[in-house]
Amino acid sequence: MQVRVKTEPYKQNSYCSHLVEHCVFSGYQSIDNFFEVDMESSWTSRLWYTKFYIPDHKNIDKFISHITAPIDSKVIAKEKKIIREETEDDQKNTGNLLINKIWKILYGSLFKRYPTSWLINIKEVSDYHKHYYQHDNIWILDDNFAIQQRPQKTIKKYTDNRNHKIAKTNIKVEWKTFCAYIVDYTSGYDYTLCYFLDWLYTNSAAYLYRYIGEEYYPPIAHFFEFPDKLTFIRRYDYPLDISEEFFIKAKKSFLNNPVNINEIRSVNEILKLETISTAQIKKIISWFSYSLIKQFLEN
Repeated sequence: MQVRVKTEPYKQNSYCSHLVEHCVFSGYQSIDNFFEVDMESSWTSRLWYTKFYIPDHKNIDKFISHITAPIDSKVIAKEKKIIREETEDDQKNTGNLLINKIWKILYGSLFKRYPTSWLINIKEVSDYHKHYYQHDNIWILDDNFAIQQRPQKTIKKYTDNRNHKIAKTNIKVEWKTFCAYIVDYTSGYDYTLCYFLDWLYTNSAAYLYRYIGEEYYPPIAHFFEFPDKLTFIRRYDYPLDISEEFFIKAKKSFLNNPVNINEIRSVNEILKLETISTAQIKKIISWFSYSLIKQFLEN
């Protein structure tokens, strides 16, 4: 079972959402609470939402009551220390370095993803938690990403929009050069396109470089979500020359996996407050031609 809370960065920084994600599990410390809430659960914060995974046998209502309860101010200092230990090497992570660069390109300001520490007071943390961790900001998903419960807030229906704009730019992180495709995020069409590109790159790279190639680690792509932009990023020096036969079989495999479709539906809804049906996503995928997709995989 998954619980997803719609959150967002605070003051050009992901530290607050990360800290709150930690703090909601640190209050009410007791043996009973450990077994009833914490044990076998996991959690992580993305840029625009926070994910919690909990075993199906646990009480979902109690879990949500726990994370929406006011944060005990005593745990904030403790969790700041734990975050420092957790993220000591994260600032050198390629994905985080890319997010920071893309943010600068998109919004013209500096951004810090997963810093080890940041000056923030108790009131700011408490206010952030109170603002985002409320019932009308929470989605419940099953383990296959299908939405089981959504908030009461207004959510619009998907309308077909294929007039997306895509900008391509090369960026450097450390010694590596990346091709970044920046897509205007106007509807579920754009999210489906970037999700499919990321999925296809991951699997075609595994096929070309690991399965029939001689490399243990195939190249990876990066897919970053923003409210008004989406970015698909791949290594410049690892283009993928996939055949049309591979593309056709990959597209069929994608459509036969309901987890792919469900994840597109759920994340797009959280980000854009827009519902999109399984049939609509499959129709979008059917529009993707070999020539269209190939241009994103080659230099």
